Amino acid sequence: MSPISLILTVGTGTAGRDSFVAQGLRTTVEILRPRRFWLVPSSSPASIEVADYVRDGLEAFVPWTDSEPYRQIEEFDSLQACRLAIREVIRVARARLDPGERLIVNPTSGTKQMSSGATIAALDENVGELVFTVGERVDGVVKTGTERLETFKAGEYFAERDFALAQSLFASGAFASAARVLKPYRHLAAEHALCTLIHEWERSNYRNALAIAKRSAHPAFPNLLEHLKPLAAESSRGGRPSLYVTADLLGLAKRLFDRKEHEAALLTACKALEVGVRCELLDLTGLHEPYRLADLEQLPGVPSNQLRRFRANATSGGVVRLGLRAVVDLLASQDSVLAEAYLGSRPVKDSISIRNDRTHQIRAVERAEAHTALREIRGLLAPLPLPAPARLPATLEPVATRESGKTSVA
Repeated sequence: MSPISLILTVGTGTAGRDSFVAQGLRTTVEILRPRRFWLVPSSSPASIEVADYVRDGLEAFVPWTDSEPYRQIEEFDSLQACRLAIREVIRVARARLDPGERLIVNPTSGTKQMSSGATIAALDENVGELVFTVGERVDGVVKTGTERLETFKAGEYFAERDFALAQSLFASGAFASAARVLKPYRHLAAEHALCTLIHEWERSNYRNALAIAKRSAHPAFPNLLEHLKPLAAESSRGGRPSLYVTADLLGLAKRLFDRKEHEAALLTACKALEVGVRCELLDLTGLHEPYRLADLEQLPGVPSNQLRRFRANATSGGVVRLGLRAVVDLLASQDSVLAEAYLGSRPVKDSISIRNDRTHQIRAVERAEAHTALREIRGLLAPLPLPAPARLPATLEPVATRESGKTSVA
C-alpha cells in the first residue's frame, strides 16, 4: 500500500459522556499510520491541548516550524480564514510528498467553519481523498472505541468540475485547452479525442485529425470521417489546391465569425479565396504549385508584360512564386469568369488589402469588415462546385455510457 501524508483539523475536544474527541483523532492517526502528519488546531487553548494529546509520542508528527508545532487558525469562525490556512498546510505537505505518496485531509474536528474550510481547501488544491472519522454517536459525538473512517474520493467531483470548464472552453473555440482539461480522465477519453480532433482540424492538420477519428470512439466520428478522408487525401498531394479544402476553410471562417474571432475569420476567408482561385487555375490550365516558368510560358494569351515579370522573378531552378493577384491576372488571360468577378469586386479587394496591411498596421479587424469579407468571398466562390462543409458539434456533450444509455461524466 502506498505511503500516506495526513492533515487533520483539531477542535476543542468537546466530548459526551461516552466519548473523548482527542482519542478519536489519535485513533484516526493510528488507523491510517501515515508516514507524516500535520495537525491544524484553532488558537483556542483547549484546541492546542487536544493537538498535544494527539501527537504525543508519535514520531510521524511534523511540526509547522522549528518554534511552532502547529499552523494555528486564529479566526476559527471565519470560513475564508480556515480555508486559506488549510490550503497553506496542503501546499507545504504536498511539497514533501515522496513519489507515489497519497495526501489525505481529515476535516472532521473543529468548528463547522474549520471543517467546511478544510473540505473546500482540499478540493481547491485537488487533494484526491478526504477521510472523515465516524462511528456510533452518543450525545452528538462519536463514541470512543467505535471509530471508523469514511473516505470521500474526490475524483468524480473533479471530473464534473473540469467537464463543465471544458464545455465552456469548447463553446468559445478553445479546443486545445478543453482537451488539456479533459486529458487526466480516462472515462472522458472520447470527449478529449473530439476536442483534440477539432483543434487539429481547424489548423488544417487533416491527417492528424483523421488518425484521431480512426482510433477513437466518439459517436460523432463516423460522420466526421467521411469529411476528413478527402481532406486528408488532398493535403497529401503536395501543392495541389482542393475544392474540399476551399469549402472547409469557408466553413471554418463562418465558425470563427460566429465565435466573434473577426480577424481570424477574415484571414481564413481570404485563405479560402487563395485556394479557390488556384483550384480554378488548375482546372483551366492543369497547373499547380510549384509553378514552373516553362509551363507558364506555354500558356496561350498571357500578356508579354506578365511573362516578363515571371521571368524576372523565377528562381534559378525555374520556379515562379505566384501571389493571389498574379494568379488572378493569369486566370483573366484564360477568360476566367472567377477572375473577372474578382477584378470587378471592390469589397473583395478591400478585404485582401486589410489582410495584407496587417503586417504594417496595429488595429483590430472590425466585425463589419469580417462580415463583408466572408459574405463577398463566399459569393465570389459560389460558382465553384464546392462540397458541403462539415457540421461540427456545437457543444461538448457527455458520451452516453454503454451499460445504461444514460449520459454521465462520472
